[in-house]
Amino acid sequence: MEATKRDVILVGGGHASIPLIKQAKKWSEQGISVMLITASQYLYYSGMVPEYLGGVYRREQVRIDLQALCLAHNIEFRKAQVVGLEPEHRRLTTAKGDRYVCRLTVFDIGSRNPNLPGMENISPTKPLHKIERLEKFTENHLLNPTESKKQHLVIVGGGAAGVEIALNISARVKAYQRHTSLKLTLIEEQDRLLSRFPASAGEYVSDWLQKRGVDVRIKRKTTRIDKDQLVLDDDHTLPYDFGLWATGPTGQPIFAEAGLECDQKQFLWIEDTLRHAEYPWLFAAGDCVRIRQLPDLEKLGIHAVKQGAQLLHNVDAAVQQMVEGNHPKDAELESFKPYPVAPVIISTGGKKAIWITSRTWFSGKSFLRLKHWLDARWIEDYQYPIDQKIALSEKLHTRYALKQ
Repeated sequence: MEATKRDVILVGGGHASIPLIKQAKKWSEQGISVMLITASQYLYYSGMVPEYLGGVYRREQVRIDLQALCLAHNIEFRKAQVVGLEPEHRRLTTAKGDRYVCRLTVFDIGSRNPNLPGMENISPTKPLHKIERLEKFTENHLLNPTESKKQHLVIVGGGAAGVEIALNISARVKAYQRHTSLKLTLIEEQDRLLSRFPASAGEYVSDWLQKRGVDVRIKRKTTRIDKDQLVLDDDHTLPYDFGLWATGPTGQPIFAEAGLECDQKQFLWIEDTLRHAEYPWLFAAGDCVRIRQLPDLEKLGIHAVKQGAQLLHNVDAAVQQMVEGNHPKDAELESFKPYPVAPVIISTGGKKAIWITSRTWFSGKSFLRLKHWLDARWIEDYQYPIDQKIALSEKLHTRYALKQ
């Protein structure tokens, strides 16, 4: 089968590369063909998903329709997963067997949860679009007073993602406690929640969760998971109906399988220009990479979003070289510089949010307002069609957060 040729292929359509989609309209007017290949039509914004599960946002408010965005900016859209990369030939292969050859490619395919059980009643936090299964489970049992048996949701992983989702769902369960059939358990193998943050913050959220009726189990590792029960390292068996796998990121296998150098977790090594050192036609960003000059940079959404501006500048510089008939390697690129302080803002499902770094943390209503403003400001730039965009004021005054 002959490979389809394109000038620029975007793979993944993640938080870092999505600004390129808007720029592609200019490239197509310059005679450059652009294609997006992504496993999901929708990009779920990680910063808003916990509150979506907590009833603050609707589904349409927390995701970007990549197909609609591509149509608006003259990009060819293909829903498929890229499973093969041949760097020497600049060739990509999808799970459907389609093959593509490109002059320049950008990977932003995110990360994955390690040791993810392959069961329909287990939802991962990575890739995030599969969170829809958890949302459906929550909705089905949250407002169903006819249930004779409590439905058990188990969250495995007590880092920022697992804790924020537990906080938001538990707040929703508490609000409907007279009508819900849902109960929650949170399991963390470290000796406290939020283990990479200050100990007092972990104690604070643990106390908050337990007051809402969440069964918090620390220093417990899941050794086996079956369809209807988990086995912990203390040999305790925990029956469950649905599980959320929030165990932290590892890289995608496609890069190592292609013979490219990766770290021990399969994250692709990339330069701080977000370009590959050996293959100057290959750019990558977001959670799928490790930057050589910044090897300790954490996998945070704030870094991926900031990389978007740098990636846009550098990829555009490479494309302009192609327009002029030159090789992309001749482009002058800028280095990515992360924020000196990269806080995480964790919503609690109530009126407050937690502003937290590795050294300090604060809790208050102003941080929740800040979070809503930042999230809405980013996502609205990419939501199409225009007449379906949700007004900023509606997002800032969300019904659930203000009621609690």
